[in-house]
Amino acid sequence: MEFLSLVNNLGPTALIILLLVIVIMSIRQYRDDVRSTKSWFASQIEEQKKRDKEQDDKILFLQQHTVSKEDMYQQFGGWRTELANVNQNILHLTELVNKQRKD
Repeated sequence: MEFLSLVNNLGPTALIILLLVIVIMSIRQYRDDVRSTKSWFASQIEEQKKRDKEQDDKILFLQQHTVSKEDMYQQFGGWRTELANVNQNILHLTELVNKQRKD
């Protein structure tokens, strides 16, 4: 009831002006909120770009400084056969040495 009496006392023109002031203040507050949200969002994007760059650098380092399983097996896969060959050679040499001692 007080609102209606206030409206009757002020008149329609004053009420429209009051409502416009309230709307304009709300729009300004909304703009400020949008600006702060934009700046926060831009800072988050920059931080994410930095993180992405760091991750890309780490991935590149790993790609350059690691070998695949296939390459590793290819490089070191024959060590058992080489060790067996060395063992055979040692056994052969000891047999030859033993033969020479007997003779």
